[in-house]
Amino acid sequence: MLLLGGIAVAIGGPPVLVVLNVPFVSRDPYGLFGCFATLLILAVGWYFMKAGRARYRAIFPFVFVGVMLVNLAWISETPVRSPDYRCYEEAAQQYISGTSPYGGCFLYPPPVVQLFATVGSVIESLASSFAAEFAIPRFTWAMVFYLFQCAQFFLVMMLFFLLFRFSVQLGIHHGSAVILVALLLLVNDPLSRTLRLDQINLWILDAMLLAI
Repeated sequence: MLLLGGIAVAIGGPPVLVVLNVPFVSRDPYGLFGCFATLLILAVGWYFMKAGRARYRAIFPFVFVGVMLVNLAWISETPVRSPDYRCYEEAAQQYISGTSPYGGCFLYPPPVVQLFATVGSVIESLASSFAAEFAIPRFTWAMVFYLFQCAQFFLVMMLFFLLFRFSVQLGIHHGSAVILVALLLLVNDPLSRTLRLDQINLWILDAMLLAI
């Protein structure tokens, strides 16, 4: 529950601070997310160092913190919508307007576009209720992209734990497993390309590992 609360604060805190126009606070939600997420990473690392099982002690907290800080930098420092992401967004807008999202570049199953459209509708509704001046399409879709970027980061975090657990179940010693996972997540062009191009590959990969 504490982890879920920390994730909620890390994601929700930056846009709330921006909307409330808090003095002396950055107006860049991605920079603020980087700050909040860094604190969360350090807290999780501290938890595993002090209260985790034996396999999560020793070098695990330090490797985890290092890997996640690198991935956080990739995500929070490059908030630019790629052509792949614009394809998702345009498909969601077409879906909301009642037209088929499959007339252009969108080739994914319906749940993908339905998820983007639902998140966009929820954000628009919340903005209309609590901050009417932000109830405009530009803000709505900027927030959808922000949430997508946040989700990408936490999908990488989930991937770290899933790969570690999978490696241990294969019989690899936990010390070697965490080093292997770190190498897989740092020296990995497909992963960096997925993050750079805002692709949904992590959703599929994490789902497959959860199923396994």
